[in-house]
Amino acid sequence: MPILKSNVKDNFTIIPNNILYNNNVSLKTIGLYSKLLSLPDNWKFTEAGLCTIIKDGRDALRNALSELEELGYLFRFQKRQDGGKTR
Repeated sequence: MPILKSNVKDNFTIIPNNILYNNNVSLKTIGLYSKLLSLPDNWKFTEAGLCTIIKDGRDALRNALSELEELGYLFRFQKRQDGGKTR
């Protein structure tokens, strides 16, 4: 099988090898993880926002996010206003 190499010198994302070589992570989830790492630092991470930039549907996104969370690659939390309301 030929290996594709890129001549990209800038505008790239560094991905830790531990997720790439973890046999418990699906290829779809590795792709989502790569996409998450490539987003700007000021990106507001929401499921709705991610659905607008990926081809797969909401259920596939949720499954991949859950897989990342179960394996410790993702931590989710909700910001709350005073009084406990979700922002």
